[in-house]
Amino acid sequence: MIKENRKLSKGTVLDHDVWEHPNLAVTCALVTRKADGKLAFLTQTRGTGAADFKGSLCFACGYYDFKDQYVRLAASRELYEETGYQVDPGDLKFAGISDGLHTNLGNITLRFVAWVETPKDHETVDNGRGGEENEVSGLTWYDLDWIQSNKERFCFTHDSFAQEIADNLDRILAGGYYMDRWDQEKPERNV
Repeated sequence: MIKENRKLSKGTVLDHDVWEHPNLAVTCALVTRKADGKLAFLTQTRGTGAADFKGSLCFACGYYDFKDQYVRLAASRELYEETGYQVDPGDLKFAGISDGLHTNLGNITLRFVAWVETPKDHETVDNGRGGEENEVSGLTWYDLDWIQSNKERFCFTHDSFAQEIADNLDRILAGGYYMDRWDQEKPERNV
């Protein structure tokens, strides 16, 4: 772990801890369209068994395990473990990479979207499976307006991921979307 306030190359100073050797993580946003036409996202509240950010909101997420063999299997597994929703890995749509020092403790996260049929408005759903050892304490569908009005409640930049999904949904569902932090932040090249 590299501790906060450490100076890195090019004058960058960390404002939080990051992993010195990042892990490969996955996240899977379960998305639908409500009866009123607004997009809704299944969010989970991180439970007492979560390693960090207890009580914060996020989408299903976790680490790639070698037993998964493929990152889509990891995303599908995490979605099922934490929400109880089973989605065929082939139906997951790639929605970019979250990388860089300022996201998810410096880990590299491959992001996916799963589309589902419309649930009831702001329906609170069953706890699903709860993840590993009470990792998840609750699941709720929230629309984008609610998410953007409650950004401070989200971890892992999943609030901005929801906006990115909304802005690019057609391209994501068509399988023609790619974005990483380099594209968004336009960092200075070290070449």
